Amino acid sequence: MKRIFCLILGLIVGLFAFAGCKGGTDSSSVYYPAKTTYEITYYAVLDGEKQDVPNEAWKENGSYPETYERGKKTDVDMLKASYNLTDTTKVLFQGWFTDEGCTVAFEGITSHTKGDQNLYAKLKTETEISVFSIAYYVIQGDEAKSLSEWSFLKAENGEYPDAYVHGAITSISRLLGEYKTEDKIYAVSRWYTDAACTTAFAGITVETCENISLYAKLDVQEKRTITYKICNPNDGVLEDVPEEMKIVGARYPEYYYEGRAVQIDNLSYEYYYPTSSFDWQFQGWYLDEACKVAFSGEIDESQRGDVTLYGLVDIGYWSPIV
Repeated sequence: MKRIFCLILGLIVGLFAFAGCKGGTDSSSVYYPAKTTYEITYYAVLDGEKQDVPNEAWKENGSYPETYERGKKTDVDMLKASYNLTDTTKVLFQGWFTDEGCTVAFEGITSHTKGDQNLYAKLKTETEISVFSIAYYVIQGDEAKSLSEWSFLKAENGEYPDAYVHGAITSISRLLGEYKTEDKIYAVSRWYTDAACTTAFAGITVETCENISLYAKLDVQEKRTITYKICNPNDGVLEDVPEEMKIVGARYPEYYYEGRAVQIDNLSYEYYYPTSSFDWQFQGWYLDEACKVAFSGEIDESQRGDVTLYGLVDIGYWSPIV
């Protein structure tokens, strides 16, 4: 009897609890979606004094977004290196900072950045203006030519100023990195400060105060053909590779670019020659018609010129099942 009484009491308590849940919702259980869009606010600090947002005339043809999405890299470009305040005074841009005192440099908005961002453009007035030149060269082999002769290597909307003002942050863009035509690839390096291309260019800072020559190394990679032949050791006849010998999804490129490695796969081991009672058994690729110099499976960066690969086959005989 006591057990039945406890069961009834438990049922009544459960019903009251259920009714209480239906009567209202605890605010702590309400779902609020996580914030993913944040604001970017821009300020200017001119000679230590906080100003309004930098004038539109300061902006280059760049990116100055007012918001960004969390988890997405977002670009914020530099302002113009300098701006004429009067006939005798320039205002110099000295970089973006994350604090009003302009002591913490802005490192960019990455996929890990979150929260609203306040950016401060450090500006400085200057009456004694020093202007220095910037020259650009492209090194091919032992020859250096002006970038003007290789203008197609410039990045679209890239910045390649021919001078800069001392004390101003000045942006210089990299070249394309790679420019491809029907028969060539022009592979160009980053900028260096020496013709030997050993010292990487670190950029123009507020302390830079000299004429600058920049060098980029160019490698012109020629397009070369790859030809495949079957070498029959019994009769010495060279034949084109039957399509049926090629493995589906395997690599048999028709060309390569000098200076770039290319992988080439083996053919199918066994190929039944049509209208005959023998088959070809693939033994490997070779670099010579006599099939004495084995091919490693890769055309490496040192290879130059067109390439012919010879597939050595053994002859096997078979009888169709009747």
